[in-house]
Order: sequence, then C-alpha cells, then structure tokens
Amino acid sequence: MRASPDHGGAVDVAAGWSANRDTASMGRSQRAGAGRLWGMLPEYQHDALLRLKTVRGHIDGVIAMVESSAYCADVMKQIAAMQASLEKVNRVLLENHLQTCVTEAIENGGGIDKVRELISALRFNGSLTDFRDRAEPLPVSE
Repeated sequence: MRASPDHGGAVDVAAGWSANRDTASMGRSQRAGAGRLWGMLPEYQHDALLRLKTVRGHIDGVIAMVESSAYCADVMKQIAAMQASLEKVNRVLLENHLQTCVTEAIENGGGIDKVRELISALRFNGSLTDFRDRAEPLPVSE
C-alpha cells in the first residue's frame, strides 16, 4: 500500500483499489475536487454493501459445510449462489460507475479515456457482458 497523491487515500497498487478514510463518511458532493467526484451514490453503496456483507456471512457457512464434509453438490449450489450475489454487486457497481464517473468524464470531454478504462475492466467480468443465457435468440428470417 502507498499513499495516493491525488486524494490522500491508501492505494493497493496490485488491485488498483483506493480508499480515502478522511472522506469515507462524506456525501458525494462533499468529495468533489478538481472536477472529480469520489465514491458511490448512496443507494448503490447501500445495495452493494448489503450484498457483500451477506456474501461474507454466506462464506462462513460454506466453510463450515466443507469442514463438516457436506455433500459436494450442496456446497456447489451455495457457491453458485455466492457467485450470483457477487455478479449482482458488479452490476450495481457498473451502474453507479456509468451514472457518476463515466457521465462526468463525458461531460468534461474525457469520455473516450473513461470508456477505454471501463472496457478494460469489463474484460475481467464475463457475467457483465455475456447475455447468451439471458436472451432469446433472434428469429431467423428466410
């Protein structure tokens, strides 16, 4: 971890994650600085945290299942449920990012760079970009 020069928070260089403890409890508008808004919209933050905390508790349950040699298929179902919850968190984060960071970048003329950054991040998230199992195939016209 190292200090981030742009907003004084800690940065996990390997993960690309940053946190600013001084502004963690401030509202979005209070963190505006140098044309950049920090953080999440409260409704998205609440939803993401609720889901993440639920998954955290769920992980303890799955660990206990594995420790007690629970039936493998049951453990796999629980893991799939956790993965689905984490995918929903990613969708919440994507929606927040589009409504805040990307919108602001477009309004300020930096949309191309922000879209490139987003596309780069989406490479690691097939569930956000693969809708084959959620959509009906297009009708074939003759």
